Amino acid sequence: MLLFLIEVCVANLPMISRFQAYAFVMGRSINSLTIT
Repeated sequence: MLLFLIEVCVANLPMISRFQAYAFVMGRSINSLTIT
């Protein structure tokens, strides 16, 4: 569900901002996986 909301928000952004958003989300996901 959260990913769906992220997709909806990201879909309304320009391509560069979309890439930055994905990079940010991926970075956070990797950080949480590393912490756990």
